[in-house]
Amino acid sequence: MAALANTITTDYFILATGDTGLFPGGTATIARFLSIVLNKEVIGLSSSSSFFIFLFVVNLPFFIFGFIKVGTKFTLTSLLYILLSIGWNQIITRLPVINPSEWSLIINYKIISSLPSEWSSKLWLFVFSIFGGFFLGLTYSLTYRVGSSTAGTDFISAYVSKKYSKQIGSINMKINFILLVVFVILNTVIMPINKIDATEKLSVLSTLSNEQFTEIYNKAINSKQFITELNSHHHFYLPTNWNVTDNTIWTRDQIAQIIASNSKFTDYGNLITIIKLKFVFGPSLFASFICFIIQGVVIDRVYPKNRLFTVLISTTKPKELKNYLFDAGYRNNIHFLENQTVKKENGYIAQSVIMIHIGLMDWKPLQAGANNIDPDMMISFIRTKQVKGPWSYSLDTQKRELSLYKKVITDRRMMAKIEKEAIMLTKQKITNDKKLKTKN
Repeated sequence: MAALANTITTDYFILATGDTGLFPGGTATIARFLSIVLNKEVIGLSSSSSFFIFLFVVNLPFFIFGFIKVGTKFTLTSLLYILLSIGWNQIITRLPVINPSEWSLIINYKIISSLPSEWSSKLWLFVFSIFGGFFLGLTYSLTYRVGSSTAGTDFISAYVSKKYSKQIGSINMKINFILLVVFVILNTVIMPINKIDATEKLSVLSTLSNEQFTEIYNKAINSKQFITELNSHHHFYLPTNWNVTDNTIWTRDQIAQIIASNSKFTDYGNLITIIKLKFVFGPSLFASFICFIIQGVVIDRVYPKNRLFTVLISTTKPKELKNYLFDAGYRNNIHFLENQTVKKENGYIAQSVIMIHIGLMDWKPLQAGANNIDPDMMISFIRTKQVKGPWSYSLDTQKRELSLYKKVITDRRMMAKIEKEAIMLTKQKITNDKKLKTKN
């Protein structure tokens, strides 16, 4: 489901914005850049198909790193996520009518961006970034919930968390932001000037001196990319013999708009560098930032693994609860506050308060066991920004599994039940084997 949702979101919200549109962040940014550079004319694949294939190729070193340093299960599920995304993309792009080339969600961005309007495509780019970021955040959260990842820098985060008991969520986000900026710049450098929006060109033309503007106007007239016939009502009509000081019929701003809106005219000379610089710090980068930030906000809400809490537990069984927490894999200090006598119903009882620091997602699997030890305990949660000093961010899963194993083998009833079920399964297998031999 996560792979399908990721494919739909990427195809209909991210890739739909074209070569000058959104970049999703992380290693997907590199794949997006490669799919633009090595386009259909170069490798014979659509930008959608090539994106997912390049996403797999870019993540190959991370998969190798994952198998060696992180773990087989985590790496295999991450690999499966990428492969399923490629598979779903191949299916979706071959569907009649509703494939990304023929069908659009919300609006056809390609058509909107081609219209001679200064703001409509820009506004829609930010709309797509909001929806894309929201759905990608949900997709990634589903992946994290099953103990997998979206590959890329997630492998580094998992390795550091496992080896050094530290979370590098903020560092991971900074790396992804840097990748985003670097590849938006690289994409702009290699991008043909005709793909850059008219707004950036117009903003540069408006700052030129009259002499510089006249030079661009003459280049436009000589390029034969404009209609010069008198009384033509074509939106690319450019009057000949126009003088920059004569604004009676055609103003300088009107001439600049006509020149900037014609993507076929590319002879801007040294102005191309300034135009591209303006594009770098334009809507594509900032809309991609918004998309990436919304992803992070949604992930934090749906899968708040990095959200820390100070948990205060009022209980009459502090020692039993302490032993349970350590057996369950809790690896940090457990603080005992002073015993206190509290009134409960018709009598007084002695209670202790246990204080621990733990991530929200790590506490959830422990809460049921803690309730079994003391159903009457009271739990308070205090949001914690940071814990300094030697502190482990994750549970010791090996210790927890060992504790469960010891409980099972020391429980006579449980062992008897397991033995009984094993005998029944063995008998059933023997019976099935005999039936197969009889048929043969």
